[in-house]
Amino acid sequence: MPELPPLFLLGLWRSGTTLLHGLLGALPTFVTPRGWQCFRPATLRLTPPPRHGMSVPRPMDGGRIETMGPQEDEFALLLLGEQSLYRGFLDPRRLSELTPLLFGADDTSFGRPLSAFIAAVAAGAPARPLLKSPNHLFRAAALSTIFPGHLSIVTVRDPAETYWSTLRMWSTMTRYHGLWVAPEHEISRFVVRALSAGANHLVELCGTRPVAVIRFEALIRDPVTVVLRTLSLLGIAHGPDAAPRLRAAAARLRVVPRTEPRPVPPEAEAACAQLAEAQQVLLAGH
Repeated sequence: MPELPPLFLLGLWRSGTTLLHGLLGALPTFVTPRGWQCFRPATLRLTPPPRHGMSVPRPMDGGRIETMGPQEDEFALLLLGEQSLYRGFLDPRRLSELTPLLFGADDTSFGRPLSAFIAAVAAGAPARPLLKSPNHLFRAAALSTIFPGHLSIVTVRDPAETYWSTLRMWSTMTRYHGLWVAPEHEISRFVVRALSAGANHLVELCGTRPVAVIRFEALIRDPVTVVLRTLSLLGIAHGPDAAPRLRAAAARLRVVPRTEPRPVPPEAEAACAQLAEAQQVLLAGH
């Protein structure tokens, strides 16, 4: 493993983790998995990078998936055969079976393949590993055991916006990749459970390890200032070229548009209220 412990970007889906990953991934302070690495995890040490990069739109929002761009390490775990919520993209019939993964079992078995993947990505790089996956929020307790001394940045967003945007994401991904059609009410039930479980994990993060919190709204309004301030809060040094690098990255990254305000359905009200309360507790402590 690299000498410096990883920085994990945590937060529920659609809360700004992808934008934050793209910004931080532009800094030489960090080494982060690239698209080609996440989708070739088993042969990463055996095959060179592709000669020509590709870029395709993300199904849920038109953002870009790039061969050489920062990518979510969860896809590496999925392709290595580990338990992952993203199995639900392919087989949405298993959403109820996968739901226990939301509640943070003490299982640390994913640590060995994840550590090996990080080591392969970071080989020879004198930089801090940067890992991003909303799914890691549900593994937060296990991460402390596997990666002692790691740092975390948590993103938070308006709960109603989080619900609607996450529902759209899961609906789109299961429709685009799934082998079967998932009823909308089952996806909504899964998202509600995810928001409730995520709220519990956010509260657990309070005071347990070095954590910085970023509001989604602040990140899209002034990404450069927010990122630099957050790195300073965590004590992570950055060079004098950090600001121009961040400005360049922000200019090419697609900012997720705000969701039009609308009430959540009755079945999601309690989870959204729980998430709002958890976010306030987390923000009050940071």
